[in-house]
Amino acid sequence: AMDRGAFVAAICAAPSILGEKGLLKGKMATCYPGFEDKLIGATNFDVGVISDGTIITARAAGSAVDFAAQLITALKGEDAAEEILDAVIA
Repeated sequence: AMDRGAFVAAICAAPSILGEKGLLKGKMATCYPGFEDKLIGATNFDVGVISDGTIITARAAGSAVDFAAQLITALKGEDAAEEILDAVIA
């Protein structure tokens, strides 16, 4: 899917699977604390959500809203993300 430009997203410990599969080489990523060594080939950032090309990773469940916003932005644009999140969160 990635070779066709599809987005790949993972939250919490799941980015470690991407790292172990070699999908994070040269990418920026984040994951649940304690799984950083599994982000093989990635530069790890201590942030809630990070996007690098078609890879979107998030740190933990506490980042779920920001993760959703990044996914919506990637698929539908910033205006759509703002509109959807305003409707859901308000």
